[in-house]
Amino acid sequence: MAMVVVTAATSKKPSKEDQFPAGRINPLLLASACVGSWKALNFLLEREDAKKAPMVAPTQEFLELLAGGSGTKGRIAVSAAGDVEEGVDHEPAPPAAGALLKGVTPDGDTALHAVASNGDNGDDFLKCAGIICDRDRDLLFAKNHMGDTPLHCAVRSGSSKMVSRLIALAEHEGAEGKLKLLRMENERHETALHEAVRIEDEKNMVRLLMGSDPELANYPAKGISPLCLAILLEKDTIAVTLYKKSGGNLSYSGPDGQNALHVAVLGATRMVEVLLRLNRSLPTQGDKHGSTPLHFASSLHQDSSGFFWCPPWIRNYWRTRISNIVAKVFEANPAALYPIHVAASVGTTSTVEFFLQKSPSSAGLRNAKGRTFLHVAVEKRRREIHSGLRCDHIEQKHRRPLNQKEKKKESNLIKDTTQMFIVVAILIATVAFGATFAIPGGYKADDHLNGGTPTLAGRYIFDAYMMANTLAFVSSTVATVALVISGTTMVDLGTRQWNLIAAVYLLSSSVTSMTVAFALAAYMVLAPVARSTAIAIFMISPLPVLYRNVDRIFKWGLLARARLVRKGPIPTILNFFGMAVFGTILMDLWPLIVTFAWAAFARIHH
Repeated sequence: MAMVVVTAATSKKPSKEDQFPAGRINPLLLASACVGSWKALNFLLEREDAKKAPMVAPTQEFLELLAGGSGTKGRIAVSAAGDVEEGVDHEPAPPAAGALLKGVTPDGDTALHAVASNGDNGDDFLKCAGIICDRDRDLLFAKNHMGDTPLHCAVRSGSSKMVSRLIALAEHEGAEGKLKLLRMENERHETALHEAVRIEDEKNMVRLLMGSDPELANYPAKGISPLCLAILLEKDTIAVTLYKKSGGNLSYSGPDGQNALHVAVLGATRMVEVLLRLNRSLPTQGDKHGSTPLHFASSLHQDSSGFFWCPPWIRNYWRTRISNIVAKVFEANPAALYPIHVAASVGTTSTVEFFLQKSPSSAGLRNAKGRTFLHVAVEKRRREIHSGLRCDHIEQKHRRPLNQKEKKKESNLIKDTTQMFIVVAILIATVAFGATFAIPGGYKADDHLNGGTPTLAGRYIFDAYMMANTLAFVSSTVATVALVISGTTMVDLGTRQWNLIAAVYLLSSSVTSMTVAFALAAYMVLAPVARSTAIAIFMISPLPVLYRNVDRIFKWGLLARARLVRKGPIPTILNFFGMAVFGTILMDLWPLIVTFAWAAFARIHH
């Protein structure tokens, strides 16, 4: 709402600085319009009719009219006025008749714009609008610098009575005048209906405008339609209201040649299902780049349940209706990208799989560069596409499959290896199981407090020993199960190979855990009486773990000189320590991390 403060007049002749520029609205007229004082407005217009000079400072009579006919707004507007004299005897010569209403604000607003913008459904504002239109009907269709008409301003202010009044005034010019006002567009190519979609009381305002012109939802002919705007703002109720009030005769156009379905797909709203029911041709329409709604849907990331990243009601509806638009799977945009290329470029595996399931021949579609969706996936580094859909394509092309004789030989080799490893696994499990109960330090006597419990329980080293021993037992036991599976000839050869690899790794971890448990047990027993010997045993015990990595360390040493020459000292050192930290510590020495981390945690919470 514009705020106009009217200053008091004096008997002094106004200077050039006090006079408003030509073409600018008279501030007293603007004050009358903003506060809805039709009496003050009439006072100014009657002075113009009498060919009197325009007022640049208020008189006492004007201030009384302004305050008495406009309630609180009028009192606020004149609160700064003090002692007033007539002060109009020395004003300039009167302008041409009707010039008073021709003035505009710096934003291009006329007096009718001001009335429409500040109207609060009061009768005084409605009278002001009628007075202004009776004197200059053209102001009803006048636009400000933003291209807004008084109707745009009235809708934006949420005044339904003012909207009805302006429509009724335009209807005095006939049905064409009413339609002209309702369909006028501003600089954003939006009618007053677009403003009605945006405001809080949008539903009633939309019904009012659509009741006056059922075809209003067809405007603008190009650009964002009211329906598209409602979907964009996720106002589904308004979108349905527009469709019902227009009887289905409305525009679905959106930005950049898109339609409402493009917008609904990207917004993942329930309107996708509604639009597909209302207009079956929407999925076949492309935007200015030739992309259909199916291209847009293919670009959305999937959720945990797959297909497009959107609520299930939309995803399922697309799936059930895909057969009706299957031809669009074979339609490319101007960039020669098919929907399956778009899905592959963003890594939506389930969407690609869905297209291949519904239309297997789409796998051979090529873009302008002659590339299939797999080429696009590799170019965009979407491993989940090119490695997940066909992880054995290189093996099929470059490796000869095993015949039955070779498979039998491989099976026997796994069986023999399993028999050797299973003995070691059972041995470690047996030792770990026995060490759990034959603990260092023994047990407390039965006649003592907590009799029958470990003597050294609660100490840091004891907790670490128990955890290491547990890891050794669990790892060897799981390795035993894996070896049993790998040694079973009825199981698939690939599954047996995988279980054998897992068993070897778990056996390696159990050896590490058992070594740690041995060192900790020796240290607990000898440290109080033979500390040097305990430390020596503790230092020698890691040799089995180090010996297991001798081959790897030897290879690192052989490659160090070559890497130093080719890469330089810093990259070589970083690479060496990177492999040592992540390859050895995390993969081979994880039992140590778990053992001592648990001991520290138990110590803190003991």
